[in-house]
Amino acid sequence: MISNEIFSWLELIDGSAFCVKDGAIIAANTAAEKRSLRIGTDIRQIVTAHRAEYETFQDGELYLTISVEGLPCSASVLRTREFDIFRLHGGKEDGALQALALASVQLRIPLANAMTAADELLRSLPEGAEAGHLTRNLFQLMRIIGNMADANSNYNTSMQVVDISALINEIAKKVQTFCEDSGVTLEYTGVDAPIFSLANSEKLERAVYNLLSNALKFAPSGSAVTASLSKSGSQVIFTVTNSASETPSTSSFWQQYLREPAIEDPRRGLGLGMTLVTSAAALHGGTVLVDRPATNKVRVTMAIPISSDDSTTVRSPILRISDYAGGWDKGLIELSEILSANVYNKD
Repeated sequence: MISNEIFSWLELIDGSAFCVKDGAIIAANTAAEKRSLRIGTDIRQIVTAHRAEYETFQDGELYLTISVEGLPCSASVLRTREFDIFRLHGGKEDGALQALALASVQLRIPLANAMTAADELLRSLPEGAEAGHLTRNLFQLMRIIGNMADANSNYNTSMQVVDISALINEIAKKVQTFCEDSGVTLEYTGVDAPIFSLANSEKLERAVYNLLSNALKFAPSGSAVTASLSKSGSQVIFTVTNSASETPSTSSFWQQYLREPAIEDPRRGLGLGMTLVTSAAALHGGTVLVDRPATNKVRVTMAIPISSDDSTTVRSPILRISDYAGGWDKGLIELSEILSANVYNKD
């Protein structure tokens, strides 16, 4: 057995972390040991719900749910040539996300008032760059506040039977239309047949929008982002790939919102997009994998199980009960970081 002293760097990780090789834990930090994640523990006792996904992924970082002391826990797994590095999420992260969710509630009221006032003001002005910039900036604020609220997995967890293929096909079609102005195209392959499953359509919709928006934002001008929806056994799989060599490494996707403030690439934003995606995946019992199929490409794959409940009713993806956008066009909000002000001058 390898001495844990070799892995002293594990103690530098905030929270529980451990390394796995040949199906067993070979090193663990103090936080992990306190949660009964000790050297020699069989990984099959931990990875239960997503064992197949864990065993088959080849490269990159996988976000999944594991069992710790009999309770489900979110974790990310970085696969290296020598071993797998597990890092548990929760604690500090949960507190930060809850604080952001509470702050978003306070921010929504003044923003709604500003949106109403701006709408009245814009009606009296001719179309122009100033009006477009104002609308886009307000939509960007609405998107940030929405991300702050939805990144908290404890917010809005209701489920209904939804046609997932229709929902995602509708979003992709809208994004294709809007992103014609951005200089980057979206190539999408969907599923024509219905895929009915229990889902939280609001969280799933926002996750898909965030994946597409982030991919388009970091893709070089003139390039194409590819996205696909497929059904594999009892899972529905949504994949987005872009050509973005400057995209951050996979290990920095999960907790951008905890980084120190700094002057950097403004496209980074709060970094809540992937947190929202993983939150939505976890709510649906799914996984998220970030990898690089080529040196200059980044691919994100969200897989969620198909489930049903005879006691619920099928709901159209167009007729939604809740409206996180407050009646405004969701596409214009979710893509506000990549669309030009000219788009917001159009009726």
